[in-house]
Amino acid sequence: MRFQVGKFLCELSLDDDGSVQTRWFLRSGRKTEPPHYLDAADRRQYRAAREAFLRAAGKPPARLAAGSTSWRTLQRLAPVLVVAAIVAACTTMLAGCVTTSMQGYADLDRPARPIEHIAVVAPPALVAALTAESQNHGILIEDGNLIVPPTRAYKDAELRQLAATLPFRQAVQWPLATWFRGRGCPPAR
Repeated sequence: MRFQVGKFLCELSLDDDGSVQTRWFLRSGRKTEPPHYLDAADRRQYRAAREAFLRAAGKPPARLAAGSTSWRTLQRLAPVLVVAAIVAACTTMLAGCVTTSMQGYADLDRPARPIEHIAVVAPPALVAALTAESQNHGILIEDGNLIVPPTRAYKDAELRQLAATLPFRQAVQWPLATWFRGRGCPPAR
């Protein structure tokens, strides 16, 4: 079926599997690309001719259900979209609240002999795991909470005195003592 749409001629046909094939021509009969824009009157004319072709071919016109528009579909989806936006906002806010703080010291002056005895300040489960693993490497792990209990703040002089009395004092250096002092205890007076 061939019909005129504005300044174009449109030809509709069915191929072997029953799908609609559309070809566009200029008024002179030369084939052209499908038009990029049709004004409102040309669109109505094209739709009416296409529906007539489909009825003549025994195929129902492809349309949305009666009373269904994209606006009504959007109205039905609006609550779902609002809930999704709220969930995304809450997830973003909760993810922003999570922070991790890590602190470490590097001793650039390596000791003259290898370190064999280490004091660790960590949760009991981690100290136990480190102790078990250190035995494979010939290192002795001490629980730092037993050496310097986290019950009060320690002054620098007290920490130096404690470090001097430890049996493994060669390995204890001042950054470790500073770390003992600053690991969550109230400040020294």
